[in-house]
Amino acid sequence: MARLLLAGAIALAAWGADCRTPLGIPCSTIRFETTQWQFTREGGLDLSHYTGVTISAVRSDGSFVEIADRQEMSRWFKREAGTAGSASMYLAPDDVVVRVDHQRKSISRRAPLLWNDRPYRYSTPGDRTCLSGIRRWGAHFFLRGTDTVAGVPVIRWSGANPGGGYTEVCLAPSLDCRPLKTHTVHRRFGILPTSISTTKAISVEWGEPKPELFALPAGYRESKE
Repeated sequence: MARLLLAGAIALAAWGADCRTPLGIPCSTIRFETTQWQFTREGGLDLSHYTGVTISAVRSDGSFVEIADRQEMSRWFKREAGTAGSASMYLAPDDVVVRVDHQRKSISRRAPLLWNDRPYRYSTPGDRTCLSGIRRWGAHFFLRGTDTVAGVPVIRWSGANPGGGYTEVCLAPSLDCRPLKTHTVHRRFGILPTSISTTKAISVEWGEPKPELFALPAGYRESKE
């Protein structure tokens, strides 16, 4: 089974080879869903539930965008107002980081500052088990097998969290070992969960992303924040 999944990953990578960034990363558009439950007891009980949808896209010139499409929070099952969302993108032709805040209807620009503001590889070329990719998460992860997420073959890694609980990460060899699923459980005293968080890809589109994902909305004010 593992060999079949890896063969499928290689075939998908070859199929999408006609659209890659200058670093060799496949072009793609990935939609993620995140859900988080958090339980705290500091002066009183508090149970919060967060859900969100994020779109991540990479285009052939090396530009990429992360769009917070929808976010909602509730406490003790009482829904609070959702946010209007935001977008953060790196535009390779201009070598600039742009942030769009739909709540404030503003656009800010700045030069790249951090190492991950610009495109970077998630793994070393030819890493079929994503060993180099999981090392970004820490040295305490162990290989757990293979699976599929949103129809894409992935390699499963998991490791214990220092404070209790565990984290599972599913990396896709055909997408430069991008994480397509993360599942983290934090526990207190090794038994009681204090938070459970899952981010999972629900769709993966190969090839050049739609231009509108990188379009800046008209009428927004320029901000220096």
